[in-house]
Amino acid sequence: MPNYFNYGSGSTHHHKEINITINGNLTTQGASELMRILNENAMDADYEEVEQNPLVDRLTTLFLGNRTEAERFLRCVDGARPTEITQMVNDLVRHGKIPRSMCRVHLWRILHDYGLYSPSVQNWRRQVNA
Repeated sequence: MPNYFNYGSGSTHHHKEINITINGNLTTQGASELMRILNENAMDADYEEVEQNPLVDRLTTLFLGNRTEAERFLRCVDGARPTEITQMVNDLVRHGKIPRSMCRVHLWRILHDYGLYSPSVQNWRRQVNA
């Protein structure tokens, strides 16, 4: 990494540039600019993990495009028992957060594919009031 030393008003400034790849494109950012960007976008410790998760992208479509609700749901179902998950889904449908039509098989398929809900689709249909 190149180091740059700038001299101005009697003080020495040390700048580092950092090469980063964003969406496959290599870019160089100054360390202070990179820190500003990271601080601006940081929500919590799990932000980056959730932000890059394709599961959240799939769930967001079910949550009528509301990524925050999809992330919240994912955090809630992670490690939950199957009956707890189906109860959450029933509550979300009841409160209009997820369309009833998406809960019949589509949501089960997503959760099942990612290993968050292992019981059969028949069990899902018995538990979810969609």
